[in-house]
Parts: sequence; structure tokens; C-alpha cells
Amino acid sequence: MRVHVSSVKVKRLRKQEPGNRVRIFIICLIFLATLVASAPLSLLTGNAQEHDKKPYFIAFAWIKPDQQARYDEFLEAIKPVWARHKMQVVLRSQVVDTLIGSAQTSPPSEIAVLQVASQKDFRAYIKDPDYQALKQLRLESVDKMLVLEGHPRQIPKFEFIQSVPQFAVVVGDFSSPAPAPLLDIEISERGAIKAAIPPAFNAARSVALMALSYDDNPLAFLDNLAAESLAYVALKLD
Repeated sequence: MRVHVSSVKVKRLRKQEPGNRVRIFIICLIFLATLVASAPLSLLTGNAQEHDKKPYFIAFAWIKPDQQARYDEFLEAIKPVWARHKMQVVLRSQVVDTLIGSAQTSPPSEIAVLQVASQKDFRAYIKDPDYQALKQLRLESVDKMLVLEGHPRQIPKFEFIQSVPQFAVVVGDFSSPAPAPLLDIEISERGAIKAAIPPAFNAARSVALMALSYDDNPLAFLDNLAAESLAYVALKLD
């Protein structure tokens, strides 16, 4: 909204007493404060809209018992390819326990979260000859692998993700988690890299990272999970 100030009014204000000028100044401050309070958070922070546009990919890998070294070899070799296409590893973690599981599928071995600058960059990555040459190494080292794609429903708390060693990875949805997730991705696409997508993953609406700490009740969010949700304890890997 544009605000026009008449030059005639300005001239008249100059003739006002000092007390009137103070009152006018206070009124202007109140008006500006009202505009700031009513502005969208994304305009004030400059971060929310930026993160909303970037796609996130959450990869679940069921690594073969004797193929961990080959899977690690793939991840090490693919790093420069990811960097070339503006892909950033937000988290690589090893699943060490199951909080809520499914009788239809075993827990994954590892869960990784990647942020991509744009869909254009991701499509270029998929077509990259270096990725094409390496992807067979990944396929041969896993029994099953699937990827969920989406966008954050809140500004990710990257500084906490980097500092927290242990997470609960929640696949599903919840009404009012406490505390708020460090990362909350609303799923828009699902893809099976190898084998079929398990039903629980196919029905999930979101993937969230919850910090597991020594609070009085760090698992309180489990009470608000929707039916058929999954929750794993994962340790961050370097």
C-alpha cells in the first residue's frame, strides 16, 4: 500500500507546537508497528519462502548385511556429483531402534535427507553421466530403497539438526507435536528405487525429525501420531 503525504499538510505541520509534533511522531510509530505486526512472517524473515521452494528428498535404504562398504563407497563417490547439482546432505543417519513399527516391513538401515536447489537441478542430476555410472553400485548394495519428496511446512532448524546426535524420524502425521519438529516435510511424491513402497510409507503425509534429548518426556509427541505412523530412533552419521 502506498502512502501519499500532501505537501500542503506538511507545511501546516511545520507551524504546529512542539507538543503536537511529538504526538504526531508517536502516532506514526504506532502505525508502522501495526504494519510490521500484520506482515507475513516470510516477509520479515526472508527465509520461509526460500525454504518452501526447495524440494527435499528423504531416502530410506535397507542395506544388505554384507554390502555396507559398497553403499558407503557409493555415497563417497557421489558427493562431487551432488555438489555440482546444488544438492546438500542435511542429514545421514543410522536407524538403531524402532519406536513405532509396522508388521509389514522391517526398519530401514539408514535414512538420509537431501535438500536440492530446484527441480531443474535434480533433473540434471538424474541425467548426469557420472550418476548413471554410479547408480548400479547403490542398487547392488541394498535390498530395498525408496525416496519421499516434499517441501517444509516450517522453517527448518538446521543449527539444531547439526548439533543434535540422535533423532526420532517420524513417518506419518501428528496433530500437535511437542516440541516442534526440527524438520517437517509435507510429502508430495513417492518413488521406489528398488522393490515396492511399503503401505505405511505409501500412506504417510509427512516426515519429521524430532530431537531426542534428556527432557522429562522426549517421546511425548508419540501420543499425537496418526494411525499407521512409523517412528525410528536414528543416530547421525558423519
